[in-house]
Amino acid sequence: MRGSSFEPQCILTMPILEGTDGVEKMSKSLDNYIGLTDSAKDMFGKTMSIPDTMIARYLEYACFASASEVESLSKGLADGSLHPRTAKVDIAKRIVALYHGAEAGDEALAEFERVFVKKDIPDVIEERTMQYQQTDIVTLLVDTAMAASKSEARRLVTQGGVSIDAVKITDPYASVDITEQRILRVGKLRFLRIIGQ
Repeated sequence: MRGSSFEPQCILTMPILEGTDGVEKMSKSLDNYIGLTDSAKDMFGKTMSIPDTMIARYLEYACFASASEVESLSKGLADGSLHPRTAKVDIAKRIVALYHGAEAGDEALAEFERVFVKKDIPDVIEERTMQYQQTDIVTLLVDTAMAASKSEARRLVTQGGVSIDAVKITDPYASVDITEQRILRVGKLRFLRIIGQ
């Protein structure tokens, strides 16, 4: 304050961007965030998951688009001349390009199309060798760090977010045989190739 002995302060206020759920503010603790250090693939996939109602806000605050560009996009979405998926693809590519380069944006789009449109699996999947050949799905998720805790693993399984070789597993007590190589998938974006020894 001017009448005090303190130095005058400069304050910059910024809008809070909602996370990928479109409701709460973007936050790592709420797991609705797109991290600056995320891979191009994860950035792209997370952006594609935002609700249609958030498209204009992400264009403005995540892509730093001009007011006229945001207005044009909003108008196109409103009158149906712009499909929401097309707008999301553009925004996702732009976000990836900001942090990984334009080429990475094109590659992330191709990967997304392969995995989610054609229902394929990624070309490159991390591999993990386990110290056993059979275990229950909850233990496997925790041991591979695909879940942070057994309670989170059980939640992922019961909510239908886990599959082995494209077969969904919904029983948290299900036994998994990994004497042969298997593909573990958690959610839409996380894949792991596993085998026991």
